[in-house]
Amino acid sequence: MKRRDIIILVVVLLLVLLCCLSRYLFGKPVSQGEIPVLRITVDGKLHSEIRLDREGEILLEQENGGKNLIRYFPGGFEMAQSNCPNQDCIHQGQVTLGNTATRPLFHQIICLPNRVVLEMIGSGNTKPLEVSP
Repeated sequence: MKRRDIIILVVVLLLVLLCCLSRYLFGKPVSQGEIPVLRITVDGKLHSEIRLDREGEILLEQENGGKNLIRYFPGGFEMAQSNCPNQDCIHQGQVTLGNTATRPLFHQIICLPNRVVLEMIGSGNTKPLEVSP
């Protein structure tokens, strides 16, 4: 390996390490008894925030034809249906208080084609929340 290749490899490894550590540096653990909130963002703009202490569904219909059905329940949510071509947002599964630490996107579900982001946040906070082990 050339010296330049080694430098690039070290920089990439440091960036990956920084991304992994940022979750622990900037997150706020969920307080005991705190009710999480589902924040729905469409095309970069806040659509709504829903306390996750009840069950329900929201159908998002956008002007560009994008449709997403969001199902929420006490302590979690999921993308139930979407008309996006790849269905990756559906395959991301549920986000719950118990699984945010083990999910690839932690506290989020993202539908890139429809520009929809679902994330679990702490009630009264603007930061995404994390579950203490």
